[in-house]
Amino acid sequence: MHSKLMHASGLTSSITPRIRTKLEEIKYNSRLCTCKPTVGGKFQVNIGEDQFVVDINMHTCTSREWEITGISCIHACSNIHWMNQDNTTFVSKYYSVETYIETYKNALEPLNGRKIWP
Repeated sequence: MHSKLMHASGLTSSITPRIRTKLEEIKYNSRLCTCKPTVGGKFQVNIGEDQFVVDINMHTCTSREWEITGISCIHACSNIHWMNQDNTTFVSKYYSVETYIETYKNALEPLNGRKIWP
C-alpha cells in the first residue's frame, strides 16, 4: 500500500518527502553558520559561539547529529551549500524512496479484532 502511494505520488526525488522537507528546513537554518575549509575535506564551522569540525568525506560532524540521524546537520549543510552540491546526496540510503518501497512491499494485511475470530 505504502509503496503504491510512493509511486502514485509521482515522486521525482530520490529521498522520501518527509526527509526532503526536513532537509529544506536544515538548509534554511544553515545560513546561520560560517564555514572555513581546511584540509582533506574538513571544515571548521562556527554558529554563534559554538564551533564544530565537519568531515565531508567521512560524513561526520563533531556535533554527532549527522552520524546519529543519517541526515546532514546544519553544520554539514552549510559546507555542502558552500561547495555548490546537493544535500540530498549526503543523506543515508535508508531515507531513499527505493529503500522505503523495499521495506513496505511485504506489509501485513489488517486483521479483525479478537471478538470476531473464528
